[in-house]
Amino acid sequence: MLNSYDFPITMNGGKTIMNPLAVVIVVNWNGKDYLRDCLSSILSQDHDNFRVILIDNGSTDSSVQFVKDNYPEVEIIALDRNHGFAKANNIGIKKAMEEEARFIALLNNDTKVEKRWLSELAREMESDTKIGICASKMLKMDNPLMLDSTGHIFIDNMICERGGGEPDIGQYDKQLEIVGACAGACLYRKEMLEKVGLFDESFGSYYEDAELSWRAYKHGWKARYVPGAIVYHVRGGTTKKNMELRAELRNQEIANLLTTIKRHATIRQRIRLTLIWIKEA
Repeated sequence: MLNSYDFPITMNGGKTIMNPLAVVIVVNWNGKDYLRDCLSSILSQDHDNFRVILIDNGSTDSSVQFVKDNYPEVEIIALDRNHGFAKANNIGIKKAMEEEARFIALLNNDTKVEKRWLSELAREMESDTKIGICASKMLKMDNPLMLDSTGHIFIDNMICERGGGEPDIGQYDKQLEIVGACAGACLYRKEMLEKVGLFDESFGSYYEDAELSWRAYKHGWKARYVPGAIVYHVRGGTTKKNMELRAELRNQEIANLLTTIKRHATIRQRIRLTLIWIKEA
């Protein structure tokens, strides 16, 4: 088994510099139509010390066979049924930890990443040992001039996605500290996850990333937005055709939001949020 510093990347004053091992986890559920773009772009990364694990949530569209036939270098963990986004990612994260990964990247199956995506995230993570989360610059796949997410921040005392739906006119091209990251395309430090825990599996498939971001923030971990780590995202690619499922997930999202507030918000934040909701009602 490789350790977390196996591949030399450059020489600096005669000293060999190594890239830390990163494991990229892709959770898939009946998303075969998206996997070619997603996996091909991951495997073209210029970060030369990484592995890819596909966690398949009981797909029935031959996704697993497609990956076996076309991407033999991708490790596959095929689950018996759809366990939800949070649990499936946790299974992958635990596997990555066993493989001594220093960094763990999560990527949705309906994404495509630019060549320097992983190396940009890893370089920033390496710059400060207190950085536990790095967020990507996520753009809409069907219109790359529109933003999808640039990380989690606090708005009106609530943790929210930043930039989603806005035109990309350079307003988010500066690196800065934020609260956390959308788990559709992010990087976590293994040490941070070991100390604060993984996703709350009861959340299923929504708001689990925001809850983890807030939890890590409360434990003193930094999060950094990395604008050079560019991702194109369909958003909802594997659920948009199933309206019944989307409605169910929307209800789950609201319940998870309320749980997150109850778990992490201060009394002052709860009061302010209540006043805002009363005003908007």
